[in-house]
Amino acid sequence: MHRGRILSLIVLGWILTLLTGCSTETPSPSFRPTPTPSPTPTVPHLIFAQTPVMSPLPQPSLTPTPLPTPASPRRIDKTLNILVLGSDRRNSQHKIWRTDTIMLVMVDKEAQEVAVISIPRDTYIYIPGYGYQRINVVDFFGESGVVKIKGGGPALLKKVFWSNFRVRVDHYVRIDLPGMAKIVDILGGVDVEVTCPHTVHWGDQVYHFKRGKQHLTGEELLIYMRARKESNDIDRARRQQRALMAMRDRAKELNIIPRLPAILAALHNSLQTDLSLQDILWLARMGMDIPPERVHGKVISYPLVRGTVTPRGEAVLVPDLPAIRQTIEHAFDMPALLKATEEGIACEEK
Repeated sequence: MHRGRILSLIVLGWILTLLTGCSTETPSPSFRPTPTPSPTPTVPHLIFAQTPVMSPLPQPSLTPTPLPTPASPRRIDKTLNILVLGSDRRNSQHKIWRTDTIMLVMVDKEAQEVAVISIPRDTYIYIPGYGYQRINVVDFFGESGVVKIKGGGPALLKKVFWSNFRVRVDHYVRIDLPGMAKIVDILGGVDVEVTCPHTVHWGDQVYHFKRGKQHLTGEELLIYMRARKESNDIDRARRQQRALMAMRDRAKELNIIPRLPAILAALHNSLQTDLSLQDILWLARMGMDIPPERVHGKVISYPLVRGTVTPRGEAVLVPDLPAIRQTIEHAFDMPALLKATEEGIACEEK
């Protein structure tokens, strides 16, 4: 089998076991990840003045205000921190794509816990080497050369997360969202507990997501994860976390081993990562041992962000960086993921 296909297969195993806790007979490798020292940002952060919601965004001060160095030791400095990115760049008609899903997964091996932090795609952050823009363009800027950096988009995102949120990113996993939909169909669909019903107009189709448990196909789950015209960016991030847990439950229910060839075919060219084989094997083994109640979740939302508009008329979410940094540092104190996301945010429909 081609090496790339083998790597994709093992990466898929990591994703499913990390998110599902499915068991396979995989020996525990001797490798243990060692966190690297937090890098020193090369471009200082600029602080925005406070403004009312949806009021014009002031220009940042021309005098940079450096972020304080985090106090040591912090739990998140010892965890393995992985950035999970979901995009639709392969289907972009204009070769310009955005990152719809941005999740920071922090793995604490010693405590056998995982924390998932979702960053809304419209969060307005400082991009070293460029300036202020939404976080959903960072990966594209790094890959396309808008910001020249060795390592492309993932390397630029690592700098962005340190410069803005003071959290180290060790690795990344980038998933093509339509590829994820194919995997869901191979699994026979998933059951999602919809807490906030709404109707979604997507293209020439209309989708009705009613309150309660809904069995969704891959296409329906993708719409459920991505739609925001009928709600908002924060509610979408909440739905994305719940969708991942639904995939977890379905994969745990099934014996996925016989399905791996079909899943691998669906995943071909849909996933990229800088995790090594040893990293993936270690994560897969750990994923089998973590119960759902030890997977914590948090969506960065109001009042940690506030809505406003840029001078160019772009609606963005300006982050309260000190508060967000505190939230990330205490992510393992948050409720379990499903508990944290069980309440709907934009339930205009009844």
